[in-house]
Amino acid sequence: MLTNWHEEIINSFTLTNGKRINNSYMESKNRVLSRLIFNANGFKNFERTRNRMLYCLNPDDTFRL
Repeated sequence: MLTNWHEEIINSFTLTNGKRINNSYMESKNRVLSRLIFNANGFKNFERTRNRMLYCLNPDDTFRL
């Protein structure tokens, strides 16, 4: 395993902006969206669904209707 994945293993310890690069951030966002869809029981209005998802992912952002 170490001989086949040596470069990828070394790159996993590289720091970018003081943090290691991994997919945990995107996994967290995907979990939030899947929980929202599960709890929604099927939104009927696509625009409202889209706005709700954007708001849940970015609560500090503002938007206009």
